[in-house]
Amino acid sequence: MKTLTQQLSLDAFQAAVIKTYIQDYKKDIEALNVLDIPAEGKTEKYMAAKDKMEAKMLTALNKDQVVKFNEYKNRKDKKGKKGKKGKDENENSIIQKDSL
Repeated sequence: MKTLTQQLSLDAFQAAVIKTYIQDYKKDIEALNVLDIPAEGKTEKYMAAKDKMEAKMLTALNKDQVVKFNEYKNRKDKKGKKGKKGKDENENSIIQKDSL
């Protein structure tokens, strides 16, 4: 969360709102982890949860912050693909490092 706040120049209200969205996302992921479904199905649900969270986050940002967020996300995605450790780690990389 600290990195996002700095990278996007979030004010206190935006940071609080985005923190709530991240916490909701984590709860969604925890619920998905206990489902007894094939890995492909989980991956799709993980991606849908991530997309939902990111869409919510964008509503709390101004135009400049949206541009910065997309640049930040693209850097994280490229970095994750270079040294890809595993699907689950790459899918949640923005959250794992910035949420707490």
